[in-house]
Amino acid sequence: MKAKTIVLAFLATFGLAALATADKPEGKKYQVSFHEAVKVGSTELRAGEYHLVLGSPKVHFIHINSGDEFEIEATIHTADKKFSTTAIGTTQVDGAKKLSSIELGGSTTRVAFP
Repeated sequence: MKAKTIVLAFLATFGLAALATADKPEGKKYQVSFHEAVKVGSTELRAGEYHLVLGSPKVHFIHINSGDEFEIEATIHTADKKFSTTAIGTTQVDGAKKLSSIELGGSTTRVAFP
């Protein structure tokens, strides 16, 4: 009876841990910084540092200070060689900076935004 109680307690704890992480984005995580606000689709990311979590077909930006999270559609490309530094590609649209791509330094990963 005692062994059965221990097993049930273990399973309950494991189940709660799984539920706690069920809504968290998974994938490779990178840190990116924006010196000024940028638009991505209809979302505006304010200036600051973010964790960028790669997923498909969406990526997640998590603001490091506030914890605010933004899920954004993106296409992930693989380059032939590694990027030496992280580069943020933007365009000017209607007076606002629009995020078009991020090349992730130290990797062959380029994230493109529609």
